[in-house]
Amino acid sequence: MSHTELFRRLARALEIDDPAVYATDLELIDSLLDSPKLRAAGVTRHTLQADGFAPMPVEVPSPFATRFPTQSGRFEFASERAEADGHGRLPNYRPPHEDAADRYVLLAIASDWHINSVFAGTEKTRSRTAAPRLTMHPDDAAAEGLTDGDTVTVDNERGSVEFVVDVADTTRRGVLATTKGWWSQGLNRTVADRDSDMGRGAVFHDNRVRVRPTVTE
Repeated sequence: MSHTELFRRLARALEIDDPAVYATDLELIDSLLDSPKLRAAGVTRHTLQADGFAPMPVEVPSPFATRFPTQSGRFEFASERAEADGHGRLPNYRPPHEDAADRYVLLAIASDWHINSVFAGTEKTRSRTAAPRLTMHPDDAAAEGLTDGDTVTVDNERGSVEFVVDVADTTRRGVLATTKGWWSQGLNRTVADRDSDMGRGAVFHDNRVRVRPTVTE
């Protein structure tokens, strides 16, 4: 289900009477493109449908062209703000929060074919990506008795997901790599529900999992 359709259904369930929240996707596109610069450039929904793309007749902002949002205005390798927040003045290694014994690090990087979960469920994207893949170092695959193309279950105490294995030395020993945003799996169900030690973000990349062949009945 698209985000916009989800919002429309929520609006109906909440009995919201503002007509703006019920705009169709085509109406939203027309509204987005209804600007003086785009009109002057002849960019409309219909031209995009016919041509597939159009140059943006707008100036792209460069947020760090003149300064960074730091006290010095520069990119800071040595950060007084980080030091004041208790993280140290310089970047430093911190051991994983979870016990790494007999566990793999699971990394979920960006996909070449979709933006997080956006477009991940379309037929065109699925035709390019097939099933979710998991890259595993040859030494780790041999230790687990796995070969290229095997279906595996990756899990921990929080949850589990399934992948097809790609055995390759493009990842380090002890590191499993996949891409995020798949509609067919809840990869985040394996991630701990806690804040990171800096920035209070999610701990997607401090995630320890096991890997084993998927057992089919």
